[in-house]
Amino acid sequence: MTYLNIYRNSTKSLLAFAIFFFIIHLYSQETKLNGVNGRLFVSGGKLSLEVQSSRPLAKAADLLERRFGVPISYEDPEYILSDDLEDLASNNQTEAQGKQKKWLAPRATHLTATVDNFDITKTPDKQPLESSVENFTKTLIERDILTPGRRILQVGPISSGLLIRPQKNSTSIQETALDRVISMENKERSLFSFIEELCKTITIQQGTPIEVGNIPLDFLRLKVKMGAEREIARDLLLRSLNTLNYRTSWRLALPAF
Repeated sequence: MTYLNIYRNSTKSLLAFAIFFFIIHLYSQETKLNGVNGRLFVSGGKLSLEVQSSRPLAKAADLLERRFGVPISYEDPEYILSDDLEDLASNNQTEAQGKQKKWLAPRATHLTATVDNFDITKTPDKQPLESSVENFTKTLIERDILTPGRRILQVGPISSGLLIRPQKNSTSIQETALDRVISMENKERSLFSFIEELCKTITIQQGTPIEVGNIPLDFLRLKVKMGAEREIARDLLLRSLNTLNYRTSWRLALPAF
């Protein structure tokens, strides 16, 4: 089963983050942001990030989003090769316990990258910081590809920040549940009900099991009126989230098996 989790982005404006970062650069102060198995470090124009995780790019996205306020959504690739997964049950059992049922999860890996000139220049077509965060994420992806068994991912802009997803080009096509083409009735319902129905529609029409995971509480009271006729599920999700007065990001996560 695949789970769709949606998170509210910081209400602080990106301009505020840009000003804060400029002050740090001006006075050569240092800032750190630590999380579970992850660390982001900024000193002047130098940015370093280090994570240890079964989903290192998703963890990196969490740290970058928290630090710079740029929404970064992430979609899991399919894990189909033996090198992709590890048995967490066997790692935690003793010989006396004997053979237990396997609990497979993406293999944990270490990922680190540093850039010396992290630029916050505003470009005409992007918000402040987004271009720099996108380029740094590309550096992380290049490092992640070097790890045996890792699926190739890509990052690019969407209407709400950035999206990390399986690579899709002429030589490598990996789809997620949100790549499915679906149709939905055009009617008014709560945003939660809309996203829940979107997930059910993907499951029924395309045979890809997907459920709603964590969402902001105000999705229960906010109303949307929309539908779709053979539209890519991700585009429909984005249209619904763009009705909000704040930005969001999502995590499309395959669970342990």
